[in-house]
Amino acid sequence: MLVRWTGLQISFAGPCVATRLGAVVLGCGSCRAVYDEPTCPSDCFCSPSGVVNCAGYTIIDIPGGMPVHTYRLEINGTNIHLHTIHPAAFNVAPQLKSLMLYNNELEGLEPGMFDTLVELEELKIHQNRISSLPPKVFWCLKNLKNLTLSSNQLQTIPGDSFTSNTALRAVSLSLNPWDYQMCFFPEWHH
Repeated sequence: MLVRWTGLQISFAGPCVATRLGAVVLGCGSCRAVYDEPTCPSDCFCSPSGVVNCAGYTIIDIPGGMPVHTYRLEINGTNIHLHTIHPAAFNVAPQLKSLMLYNNELEGLEPGMFDTLVELEELKIHQNRISSLPPKVFWCLKNLKNLTLSSNQLQTIPGDSFTSNTALRAVSLSLNPWDYQMCFFPEWHH
C-alpha cells in the first residue's frame, strides 16, 4: 500500500493502517513506513540530522526546498556570486537555529531579512564585504546567543543594534576597519 500527502510519502508492507502521523500495525506481519521528504536543493548537502550545507561557485541565492527538519543552514564559499539576499529569503525556514553565511561576497544586510527567524540562536556572517548594518536588523532575534560579524568592512554599528537581544552572549567584531572616532557603542566608550 502506498499513501501520499503533500511532501510526504509513506509505503507500507503488511497489514497496516496509514495515518497522517505514521502507521499502525493491525495483527501479524511487518509494517514499514518510509518518509519521503523534499529533495535536497541542488549544489547542497543535506544530512539526516538537519544540516544543509551549500557551497561553491554556483550558489547565487538562498536555496528553497530545504527539508522541513533543517535546523542549520550553511552557505559558504560562493565567492563573487552571492552579493545580496532578498529580505524574504528566510521566510521558508523559520525553524532555523543556526545560520552560517561566511566566506561569501555579501555587501549588505536588508532590513527585516532575519525577522522570521525567531528560533535562531547562532548567526555567523563573517568574511564578507558588509560595510554597514541597517538599524534594528537583529531586533527580532530574541533567542540569538552568538553573533559573528568579523572580517567584513564594518566601520560603525548603530548604537541600538543589540538592545533587544537579551539572550546574546557573544559578539565577534574583529578584523573590521573600525572608525574609532565614531562612538558606535556609547555605553562601552570610555
